[in-house]
Amino acid sequence: MNKSEVVSLTALVIFAVLQVNLLLGRANPANHEVDALTSGDRVPPIVGLDETSTPVRIDWADTSITILFAFHSKCPFCDDVAPAWREWLETFRGGRIVLISNDLPRDALEYRRAHSWPGTIITLTPRSSTDLASRLTGKTPWIYIVDQAGQLLYEGHGANLGAVTDVLNSVSNP
Repeated sequence: MNKSEVVSLTALVIFAVLQVNLLLGRANPANHEVDALTSGDRVPPIVGLDETSTPVRIDWADTSITILFAFHSKCPFCDDVAPAWREWLETFRGGRIVLISNDLPRDALEYRRAHSWPGTIITLTPRSSTDLASRLTGKTPWIYIVDQAGQLLYEGHGANLGAVTDVLNSVSNP
């Protein structure tokens, strides 16, 4: 091997090692995800901004069941589930729907309007990877079901509307 071949081979090996490290870093959720909520957790009331940028608080005691739909206007996966969410939201009866996002209020409202979603919209401002806003909006599209006592009954991917319906049916027909 001549000197230029050795240099090229060395550069390729270094590049390959960097690529593997980058891929492993992306595959390690601990590097990128927040402290996610899980079923059974107690969820404190939500404090955020409504569609007019007015501060609001969502208390769980106000209704028997609250379903939170977490989205972000720049999330391509949210675009994928948006039509199914619209159909499901249009037929849902039996609880409060709250659409949550960490978008700016105007961006969240525009996104909701573009997809014709009914329901209250609240924007949350994450301050750290462990605060409630981050824990609720750190995964999108994501759905949470919270009971009147603030207990998280379900959390799952936004495409799993069948699971959401099953949980709601089990709560209303124990």
